[in-house]
Order: sequence, then C-alpha cells, then structure tokens
Amino acid sequence: MSAEEKQHMKTMTDLIPYGQEQHVPTVLLLDTSDSMNVVNKKGIRNIDQLNEGLIVLKEELMNDDKARKRADIAIVTFGGEVKVIKDFTSVDNFDPPVLTATSNTPMGEAIVMGMDLIEKRKQLYKAQGVQYFRPWIFLMTDGAPTDMNIGDAVWDKVVDRIKRGEDEKHFSLFIFGADNADMNLLKQLSTQNPPVYLAEGKIKDFFKFLSNSTAKRVNTKIGEQIEMDVTTLTGTN
Repeated sequence: MSAEEKQHMKTMTDLIPYGQEQHVPTVLLLDTSDSMNVVNKKGIRNIDQLNEGLIVLKEELMNDDKARKRADIAIVTFGGEVKVIKDFTSVDNFDPPVLTATSNTPMGEAIVMGMDLIEKRKQLYKAQGVQYFRPWIFLMTDGAPTDMNIGDAVWDKVVDRIKRGEDEKHFSLFIFGADNADMNLLKQLSTQNPPVYLAEGKIKDFFKFLSNSTAKRVNTKIGEQIEMDVTTLTGTN
C-alpha cells in the first residue's frame, strides 16, 4: 500500500470514531425558510426552538454512552438554498450550529441531498468494515416545498427515489410538520411512515424525542424494529 493510500485510509478512519461499534447514521433535514421566523402564540420563534433543540440533542446523546459512540449526525438546511451545515460527525465532535431563517423552501432538493449523504456514508462504513443500522432521515418543516409540486417532474423524481430507497431498505424517512405545514402533501412523500404533526411549541421537544429514539435504537440488534412514541409531540400526552 502506497503512502498516499495509507494516508487516505487513516483519514477515512478518523471520520468514524468508535469504528468497532454499530453506527446509527442520522440525517436531519431542517426547514430554515422565512416562516420559521414567525413568533407563535407562546412568543417563541420556531427558528429559536430549532437552535435550542440542537443543543438538547447534543446534551442528551452525550449522557448516553452507547448513543454517544454509535450515533453519527448530519444536518442539511433548506431556506433559500440547500446547505450541508454538518456532514456526518460523531456526537463527541458535534457542535450545535446556530441557524438563521430566510427565503423559500427548497425541500425537494434537500431530500435528495440527504439521500446522497446517506449513500456516501454507507460507502465509507463498508470501506472501513463498520457495521451500521438502517440509516434514518428526519425531515422537519412548518410549510410546503417551493421547488416542486405534486405531479411535476421534480416531485415524481424525488418521490420515486424515496420509494425505492425505503422499499430497498436503504434508509427510513420520518417527516414532522409544525404550524402551517401541508400535512396532506407531506403524507404523499413516504408510503411507509405517515407524517407527524407537532403541537405548537413542540419543535424543541422533537430533538429530545430524537435522542430518546436513538438511545432505544442502539440497544437493539441490526434489523430489529423499535417503537417510536410520538405522543409527547402531538399534544396527546
């Protein structure tokens, strides 16, 4: 093996701390469009809940040793443009970003970006012999996509790729809507997991739900399903 190949392998290894663990790759697709600046009835902006929630996510995962070693997190935002705010990183190295809200909602492009990140991460795991659970993609929005409409070419392309990815178990997509989210539209994105409507002021709690779900996941065997309790998010509990 050449020096360049050895360095490449070392760099790849550095990207996956705790390589002996079974990892949980998780992509967060977060709406940072203008509507996230709106103040709700409780006097809180959704974008502020989002930022507070990311801090909660870090704290909760750090408090669970197995989740800390096994969870890998990536963040993609869609507000005006799609940005990979955080490529996959371990919990130890995850610094919660401070997000700002602006412009429109290119949700379709963000979903494609999330799926692309998953495929790249899986290739890295395989190259390093790292075992992993089926990847998760969590999408959180308070509106509707502005870069695609039901039945147009972009919509059909995105939905077809989601369906193939879910059917072939490349990932699981979970969708959460807040405030004025178009739930009728969102439920047509995934045929396997219906979207969940977040009660007012529950965006921050969504991240605690995510950390709890991750803690459950890392204590299962690969392929074993877990039950996700969303009642704390919907206001029914």
